[in-house]
Amino acid sequence: MFSAMFSNPRLASSLLLATLLSAACLPAWSGAPKPVSDGAARKADAIFEKGHKAFDDRKVAKAEEFYRKAIEIDPTEARYHRQLCLLLAQLERGQEAEREALIALNLEPEDWRTMIVLGNIFNREKRYEEELHIYRKAAKLVPDKEKATRQKLLEHVRKGELVMKEEADREKRKVEQEEAEFKDRY
Repeated sequence: MFSAMFSNPRLASSLLLATLLSAACLPAWSGAPKPVSDGAARKADAIFEKGHKAFDDRKVAKAEEFYRKAIEIDPTEARYHRQLCLLLAQLERGQEAEREALIALNLEPEDWRTMIVLGNIFNREKRYEEELHIYRKAAKLVPDKEKATRQKLLEHVRKGELVMKEEADREKRKVEQEEAEFKDRY
């Protein structure tokens, strides 16, 4: 599988970009993250909840401000990054949303919800191979009580793989046709 990734130049360049992005967007601390005090954690949670309220009231700019403030107080809380990622994705600010998703996954590597959001970002950016890869990974992590979500992910992956195969077959036929026409002319 690893060698297959590099046989596709588009996927290889996307993986390289994702690697560089994730390396460039590690949290602001160096070494192991320092836990915040209980008081700071409570303050961050209260601000985070204000962000939810603003988001529910469709005050998106205010929600973003609250989420960023909560992250400033406690940058080690993955759900803060995930929620900011959701908001940024909704605003179609893909690079910023992807950055927050990668930070959240760095903090909680098995956070299947963040993986689903990241897959949606990849889809919007037409990075279909990465989308299917992250959905496969998320499907393995979805808890049993979320069987419907797992099934939807797996079905989406199956359909995506079929579409990609059909697209590759179409491209192959097109190249073969162009080669045949070239031979006929010369």
